[in-house]
Amino acid sequence: MQAVENDANEVLHRLSLFFFCAVPDEKIAIQLAKKSWKKYLGIGPSIQGGKIDEYKIVQITEKVYFQWLRSRRFYESPAQLTPKFWTPFVDLELWREFLKKANAREALVIIWAMVLKIDHSSIAAALDVTEGTVRFRISKGLKLMSELKYMDNV
Repeated sequence: MQAVENDANEVLHRLSLFFFCAVPDEKIAIQLAKKSWKKYLGIGPSIQGGKIDEYKIVQITEKVYFQWLRSRRFYESPAQLTPKFWTPFVDLELWREFLKKANAREALVIIWAMVLKIDHSSIAAALDVTEGTVRFRISKGLKLMSELKYMDNV
């Protein structure tokens, strides 16, 4: 029982972290995380062989994120939202600039792979792309971040 509760907490943590990184507005991020959690629970068992199903996390977060993004097409992009949840001790200017300039798919893959530490094969399977495509998107995203960091220091 305790293991299932810990796994549920881990899934909820990952869903929340994803949306806090993808959408810099706490209220919206919480709404999207809740929506994803309900979808995750509705799909069926979240644990396969004692392991959290990362495939489902990627599939659901991508679907919920792009549904939300399409609903906002006449409004500002996620990067233009004013961060409303980070402490004044965290400088998110570089991250916000990255979200503005990066392709949405590259930004999401960076969050899944680098922040949530989801395996490249799970990401590829959930997106129905090759692992090479996932690695390419990660590479492009990291290159952009590096360029932005360099420009910030100049």
